[in-house]
Amino acid sequence: MMTTDSTDVNFLFQLYDITLRSLLDKHAPERTVNRRLRPQTPWYNTECLLMKRKVRQLETVYYRRRLPVCYRQWRNKVVRYNCLLRTKQQSFWSSGVREADGNPRKLWKTLSNLLTPAVQPVHDFTAEDFSVTFKDKVDSIRASTAGVPAPTPPTTSCQSQLDSYSLTTVADVKRLLGLLPNKQCSLDPVPTWLVKSLCNMMPIILTNLINSSLFSSIFPSSQQHTIVTPALKKPQLNPTTPSNYRPISNLSFVSKLLERVMAKQLTAYLESNNLLPANQSAYRRGHSTKTAMSRSAMML
Repeated sequence: MMTTDSTDVNFLFQLYDITLRSLLDKHAPERTVNRRLRPQTPWYNTECLLMKRKVRQLETVYYRRRLPVCYRQWRNKVVRYNCLLRTKQQSFWSSGVREADGNPRKLWKTLSNLLTPAVQPVHDFTAEDFSVTFKDKVDSIRASTAGVPAPTPPTTSCQSQLDSYSLTTVADVKRLLGLLPNKQCSLDPVPTWLVKSLCNMMPIILTNLINSSLFSSIFPSSQQHTIVTPALKKPQLNPTTPSNYRPISNLSFVSKLLERVMAKQLTAYLESNNLLPANQSAYRRGHSTKTAMSRSAMML
């Protein structure tokens, strides 16, 4: 592992990427693997696979012998196979809803996957086409709100100021690593699960990187990039119209970790000094669309 005494934030984050990429290329070089594209059915397990093979075997026997008894055996197995698939599917989604009890975000994600399965629309758009479409949308929103007066901040007797961020600790970084999902981006030098598995070494390295950014008040330039993927807003929309897509930004894991550290300190400052609007439900712990709707109903 490379070491350095440099305090340059951009250099440190670049060194982190270069070192991990070189180690990964050395011990697990990239290779090309061809795989068949199959529809994903998360409830399809070994039991379903074994019964499907039995159905195919009985089908082969029937077409070879053409006997009524072979046909009845084959059809009975087909009926049992279809019943098994329905049972597996119902059990999978029911357990998903039960596990999401008390977690509206997880429940909504489960129901969204059930009601609107993911689709992969085919289009011939270029990155420039989507860039122009998304830029025009932002420009139109800015133009429509250009004459709106600025919001009035809430009156408060706060005397303190958030002039700088405090340095984080290895324990805090370990806790955040346990909370963050194993999502990753092509900008990441190594998979997220690998970073989280190195629980003795990586938290120390990540803490030094984060503290260098907090101490210098510089967000590293290497983390100011994102992979933007256009996703169709609704399955029934026309996939040949660029405006029917929304941009999904995929950020690097380290940038999201640094964002969490900063957001924790900023949120603590705002809440301790009563600087958040009383009616705000977005981006607040313990608040959701339920609290916003409840408050609106009380005001009616």
